Amino acid sequence: MEDATVKVFQSQKTGLNSPESYIVVRGGTVFLRLLGEDPQWELMTATASEDNGRINVCANQLRLIESALRLGAELETSPLVEKDWAGREYVKICVIIQEENQNDKDFNSELNAVFSRFFEHYDSHTESPLVS
Repeated sequence: MEDATVKVFQSQKTGLNSPESYIVVRGGTVFLRLLGEDPQWELMTATASEDNGRINVCANQLRLIESALRLGAELETSPLVEKDWAGREYVKICVIIQEENQNDKDFNSELNAVFSRFFEHYDSHTESPLVS
């Protein structure tokens, strides 16, 4: 059975214009990226695999984007669909900020709740009847 544990790793992807880059991985697949610099990062969907070839991007990009849009709507963050340098669509879901007085344990707990909610949307996703 595939590992369903959600993990966050520092990204080794080249070409990302960000001081810090992290990936949100489940079962060897990257679903989300966090780009920014302590104490503020932008959470977005991933469009490409890691350069080392060990972590592949989510193959179902439509499902990924729809799940991210649902999460952003739920969080009331006005998610945006944009295109990367290669023309691939991705969703900027929200900005995540670790407040100055917030300890790492509480911050990580909040992050994990957001990731869990994203995967609830992703796992319960059904194809739109308008998509053929």
